[in-house]
Amino acid sequence: MNRRLRTILHLLEQRKLTELQLEFDALLLEDQSEEVNYLYHLFNQKLYAELSDAIQNVLQKTHQIAPSNVIIQGLKTQISILETRLSVAQYKKTEILKEIDKFRIRHNSDLGLLIGKILKLQMEIFYLLQNDDEVHRVNYQEAKKDYTAYRHQRRSLKKFQPLQMLDENQRERMKKMYREATKLCHPDIVIEDLRAEAQKVFIELHHAYMINDIQKVEEIYKLLTRSKMFNKLRTSNEERELLEARAARLQADLKILQSEIAELEESKVYRTLINIRDWDEYFDQMKIKLSAEYQSLKIEHEQLRKVRAQEK
Repeated sequence: MNRRLRTILHLLEQRKLTELQLEFDALLLEDQSEEVNYLYHLFNQKLYAELSDAIQNVLQKTHQIAPSNVIIQGLKTQISILETRLSVAQYKKTEILKEIDKFRIRHNSDLGLLIGKILKLQMEIFYLLQNDDEVHRVNYQEAKKDYTAYRHQRRSLKKFQPLQMLDENQRERMKKMYREATKLCHPDIVIEDLRAEAQKVFIELHHAYMINDIQKVEEIYKLLTRSKMFNKLRTSNEERELLEARAARLQADLKILQSEIAELEESKVYRTLINIRDWDEYFDQMKIKLSAEYQSLKIEHEQLRKVRAQEK
């Protein structure tokens, strides 16, 4: 009960009435005492000052919390909620990036060579047409840029470390370890003094997860849970000031992360892959479509070459 009362006290200070109603509903399920019913009566009557005093009296009586620590406890509760939300958001972003990388690698493997041939043919066709007018000269330069950029992109994708194959149980175990580990080493969660070191561990953990390196993920997970190398709380005379700054930073970082997730979800590649029910069928159909386009361009290219040869 006392833990829930501390949460209610914090929500009361913030005037978050919807959340307060939910907390009181949960409290009443746990405790139907006269004391709790009286607190709920004050809440229903909107006697918030009296409610705050009454809760503090209850907590003082049980020696759970002193009035001077109410704000500190509220900040710690707020930070705990923000840390959880940040961890969930980071996991969501990682899953989206992982799916996009998986799609790009498959796309490059199944269709990359064919797309490269199409872009090269388009470039060569515009090259043969560029003497006809200015539009074709511009088209040739654009096609050349596209072909060069695509070749560079393919080389970059070939450098990707291949994903390790995991069965369903291994994937679920790795996901669980990753989620728990990020809560312990995310640089936006640990205290300022440890952020640089946490960043290194987080990057290593993230890379291992992206390539399905379950052994490395487990190694980092065990290190973090056993050593508790990144303590999240600090006791000092300036604890309230530190906690307020920490809460503000977490809110800002969460907002940035949510914006990044929204941008990823709106990206062309992600919107494409989420609508694919069967990847094998999708890539087979794309291969047929691109092969037809390649053959058509090849015929056009050969005809243009003959025309240019005759003109000479």
